Amino acid sequence: MKLGAMGPLLAGVLMLGACAHTVKTSVQGVGPENASDAQPVTEVTKDQVAQSLVRVADSLRENGDYKTAIGVYERARQTDPKNFELSLGLAKSLWAVGDWEDAGRAFEDAHAIDPHNKEARIGIANALIATGRLDEAIDQFKSLMVDIPEEPKVYSGLGIAYDLKGDHKDAQLRYGMGLEVAPKNTALTNNLAVSFALEKDFSTAEELLKTMPDNPKTRQNLALVFGLADKPQEAAKMARMDLNEEDVANNLDYYRYLRGLNPKAQAEAILLGHTTSDQPQAQAANSAAETPPAVPTVPADVAPLESSKPVVRKVPQTADASPAEPNDVATDAQIAPEAGPSTAPVTTPQSQVAEAETPAPKPEIKPAGKLYQAQLAAFRDLADTEGAKDKLEHSHGDLLAGFNLVIEQADLGPDKGSYHRLRTAPVADKGSTEALCRALKAAGAPCFVVSTPNDHPQG
Repeated sequence: MKLGAMGPLLAGVLMLGACAHTVKTSVQGVGPENASDAQPVTEVTKDQVAQSLVRVADSLRENGDYKTAIGVYERARQTDPKNFELSLGLAKSLWAVGDWEDAGRAFEDAHAIDPHNKEARIGIANALIATGRLDEAIDQFKSLMVDIPEEPKVYSGLGIAYDLKGDHKDAQLRYGMGLEVAPKNTALTNNLAVSFALEKDFSTAEELLKTMPDNPKTRQNLALVFGLADKPQEAAKMARMDLNEEDVANNLDYYRYLRGLNPKAQAEAILLGHTTSDQPQAQAANSAAETPPAVPTVPADVAPLESSKPVVRKVPQTADASPAEPNDVATDAQIAPEAGPSTAPVTTPQSQVAEAETPAPKPEIKPAGKLYQAQLAAFRDLADTEGAKDKLEHSHGDLLAGFNLVIEQADLGPDKGSYHRLRTAPVADKGSTEALCRALKAAGAPCFVVSTPNDHPQG
């Protein structure tokens, strides 16, 4: 069933094209100091170019640069539209920025190429949940439960769908089935506890969480349960074990807001971050907040998301604003295709924190370290360097998507003279720069990575 229209999911394998198309490159002269090492003209297949693009885009995604990764994946799919890795990587990146509809379609594209891939199938079901098509999601997860009964994410997603429908007993049954398969799965245990809390069985939720390892994540989940149970003193005491006073106050405001929602809206706010179903029946404590908090509209992940420090969700000032940027939500009730870094301002109570014994200190100003560039060409004559730039952008625009090219003048002294270097703009991410060079070299273009000091401090 496609997200854009009703109907069966594409199940046929789309065979990869058999033709080995080739492309040529003729840009030479990476550096005049190594002019004798100029690269010869080479031929590469479109499959090789596509695989190089996959590596570049994957590196960008893994480093949290989802928007740039999306552009690279989309351009790469024009080269090889039947490449499974490209469709799956695009789906994950779209999911990470909160574009559920397009992510669902990209998961369907991946599923059409490889109908047996469980990650693509789970991604489709998760997207159905995120877009509110709960009955369809339940059907998908039930089918997955038959096909891959050993996968905990299936039970987690199915339980979340039932919780969002208000069928908490069915949800608890599914979480319990998942725990029989994976007894130590923390996401399932947290989801089960949240399900009891949504049912207002707070004592059972509390007992479940107390069976889990004592770490910041568990403590902040307990604080959420205390907050929902209208036990602000216990919630504050638990939250203070990992958070500062300002963050504790923000969380208490948010718990108060959650208590004012009707059951459906409360489940959506906790499990998905949605706040559109109902207005709160109680005013948020923050006197400046005359409207309910607008929580990020992002589902959590199926596996526990870890962050580098305890994170707090602050109460925003508007309820009818556009959806916030992606972020993790308050519990391990998780339905995203893969764990990944948070990419947005914090705006709801946080329980998915890394295991740390003490609260994280406020950031200190410190040197930012090195920046990295890919050097692509260097010539004495500026016009030659500009010509090399035009050729590279024409021949390898797909690979260079997301990278800005700059021309820098360098004086190498009286013996070598002055040169104009064609490089990518400096970035802190060495991995994506190295991936770009690997991709360009695979396509026959010269490239090497250079580092420069970053003189600007970061906090």
